[in-house]
Amino acid sequence: MTHPPELYPGAMRAVPVAAAFVVALVLVDGGSATSGPSFAFGRAGGNIEPYEVDIAPTGKVTASGAIALKTVGTRLPPSVLTHLLGVASRQRFFALPHRIVWASSLPDFAGMFVKVSTAARTRSVFVRGGCSARFEAMLVPLERAAGVPVARR
Repeated sequence: MTHPPELYPGAMRAVPVAAAFVVALVLVDGGSATSGPSFAFGRAGGNIEPYEVDIAPTGKVTASGAIALKTVGTRLPPSVLTHLLGVASRQRFFALPHRIVWASSLPDFAGMFVKVSTAARTRSVFVRGGCSARFEAMLVPLERAAGVPVARR
């Protein structure tokens, strides 16, 4: 339902401000804004050094923390991003609980996380212990695509 602007006096001022913000974001990003999917994954918690790997909507792969990618400066093609989003769909990633903890895992164990973002939604899932086949089926292709050494978990 649309309301007349006179009922919301600040509404008309918000449109130019929001438009300016979007233009600023595009300029900061060098004009490469895209609405494609983005992904992040890594290790967190416990008593081991954390790391995070990010895959931007442009395909650019970056890493921080206790991780070294096989190839620095990797940029994944759109087809790989589409494939990874397909994996998320097949594994019903957006329906997984936000936190999955294996009953026999100790609190000082580190866990792995995956975050998948699209224009419509974002889902982050943290798993401690190897108890979710669907999570693993999402994490492994992300690690391979980003060039994370297999033994880094």
